[in-house]
Amino acid sequence: MPLGRRILSQHPSTIRARETVRRRRAHGLCRCGNQITEGSVSRCVRCIENDKKFYRELRRRVIEHYGGKCNCCGEKELKFLAIDHIEGNGNQHRLSVLGHKHASIYRWLVRNNFPVGFQVLCHNCNMAKGCYGICPHQEESKV
Repeated sequence: MPLGRRILSQHPSTIRARETVRRRRAHGLCRCGNQITEGSVSRCVRCIENDKKFYRELRRRVIEHYGGKCNCCGEKELKFLAIDHIEGNGNQHRLSVLGHKHASIYRWLVRNNFPVGFQVLCHNCNMAKGCYGICPHQEESKV
């Protein structure tokens, strides 16, 4: 499989489901059969809200599994936390396993039984680690 291309399931029920969604979209309907919301490309209000709830719960579950707080500064506010690849190869890893470097890793982590090599960092510590190789909190502790 070339990098950046995802493999779609060829299971008959999955193929039928994809075709059903395509037919509904062609008629201006959401995957659930309701009218697509104005401003949305493919979903109704109910499906948009359900997807948000599902994603937020999935994200909460993953972050809690990996400790629920920033491993660097101790931040606990869920809105500020993110999953970090400890080895720093996040884009490459997401591209290889999910087919897109901007894809969400949360579902993959659950499906793969929460593998090692990941940690929770707040967005500030994660960005500092990515930009400078080390978070300022860690630099202070080395001095």
